[in-house]
Amino acid sequence: FYVLADFSAHLGGRWKDDTALALAFLEEAEVAAVPGAAFGAPGHVRFSYATPVANIEEGARRLQRFFAEKLRG
Repeated sequence: FYVLADFSAHLGGRWKDDTALALAFLEEAEVAAVPGAAFGAPGHVRFSYATPVANIEEGARRLQRFFAEKLRG
């Protein structure tokens, strides 16, 4: 029901840690995620895929736009 994705390569600059990144996902992309540090996996973010495929696809589109905007340049 969950995937634990490694975002450590994106942390330390714009996003201090996985908590800051998960909060940015929620506030800016409207995608809920849980910091991996809560599960003993700092640098990771946990997403649930226990939802209809259409919701997963929309969340993926939102995250794609989020990173396209934030990592541009």
